[in-house]
Amino acid sequence: MKSLYLIVLCAALTACSGGEPAVSDTAASDTVAAPVPAASADVPANTATVMQVVLTGGKDPGTYNASSMGRTCSVGTNEIDVWASQFTDDTASKGLSTLQVTIPGAAKAKAGASEFNVGIVIGNFMQGNDYSIETRSTVKPSRGTGTAKVDDDGTTATITVKGTTATGVGIDATVKCIKVSRGR
Repeated sequence: MKSLYLIVLCAALTACSGGEPAVSDTAASDTVAAPVPAASADVPANTATVMQVVLTGGKDPGTYNASSMGRTCSVGTNEIDVWASQFTDDTASKGLSTLQVTIPGAAKAKAGASEFNVGIVIGNFMQGNDYSIETRSTVKPSRGTGTAKVDDDGTTATITVKGTTATGVGIDATVKCIKVSRGR
């Protein structure tokens, strides 16, 4: 099942990325997370997305950072009124190789939504450790709990996910969407 999920995810990510490569600055540490930099002098001008994931517990506790030159964030492009961010670095052998977030209902996402999906892979894209929370009412069974929020200024956006997986691993993920694909 995991292999099928990863194959479908890989196909979707390839379609959404426009063929632009990920920037492999993924690193892991067991220290307290530094804030995710905003679009500033710290981030190259061509960066589309900056991500940070903090895992508490499980096999991979620590802080993981990544960025992408290809757009990973969208609202209303694949589904009406759905926020999504899909990042995969299939060249990573350790660190953050996948971060996928889906939040139905843009208005709910702005206020803080309890229905969302987040999928994270640490290590090799196909064989790494998977951490996920699935609380969308349209998908059964639910796994884990938490909230997802989107702060959207009309040009850039920040997606924040805080929750706990069904196995008790804490997830605190921030996605700074410097470039956003906007649809319906």
